[in-house]
Amino acid sequence: MARCKRCERALGFGITDCPHCATAAGPASARARESSPGRAETVNAQSHQTVAEANAVQVRAVFSLLVFCGLTWYLFFGGIEKQTTAKLEEIHTQVATDFATQYDIAKRNGSAMDACVAAGMVAAAVLQAKDEGGYQRWKATENADCARAGISK
Repeated sequence: MARCKRCERALGFGITDCPHCATAAGPASARARESSPGRAETVNAQSHQTVAEANAVQVRAVFSLLVFCGLTWYLFFGGIEKQTTAKLEEIHTQVATDFATQYDIAKRNGSAMDACVAAGMVAAAVLQAKDEGGYQRWKATENADCARAGISK
């Protein structure tokens, strides 16, 4: 493979003039010049390659702009807020379900006081999950269990 005398860059097979500095590669290139296409054809091939590179740069720029716009919308215009709200609601519901399971265990195996306390925790979790109907049911359950335990509310 020939190298340019001026910039020392490697020249591709069949290229006689350096595309970087337009210097001939040397005596070996004179022989190659005789059997290779003319200077005009080499320049035309190089400009075709330059146009292809420019098109690739434009495609990358458009793609980057689309990704940037998508991320901007997601972060600043509600995408992440909607997902966070949905996940938080799911967590509140799961916490209330866990406390209800703990209440069942306390009611079966513990004292009336244990059931009273567990019912109060379930009522608080359901309230945090913003379930008004569930809150009313668990408050009634808490009052009944606390009355059995001898605690008036």
